[in-house]
Amino acid sequence: MSPIRSVHNADDDEAQFVLAIIREVTERKRAEEAVRKLNKDLENRVEERTSQLEATIAELQSNQQQLRQSEEPSGFWLRASRTTRSLCSVQRNAA
Repeated sequence: MSPIRSVHNADDDEAQFVLAIIREVTERKRAEEAVRKLNKDLENRVEERTSQLEATIAELQSNQQQLRQSEEPSGFWLRASRTTRSLCSVQRNAA
């Protein structure tokens, strides 16, 4: 069947033509759907990885804060250090 064929009107003898173009779009539709699925998968992976990174950052910040606190001289050791210095200076003055 030709995509172009003439159509005759009953009222006149002048031929009119109809052009029909048919395209198979099944493969294109499949490809578009595959791209949509890949994009959705990528979005999910990015979201999951972002959550993992946020959790890791929060854990690192918590560990860093704990480390800082453990490195700070406690009140006891600070007082003991001052007392020791005071005793040393008293002993030096007495000698």
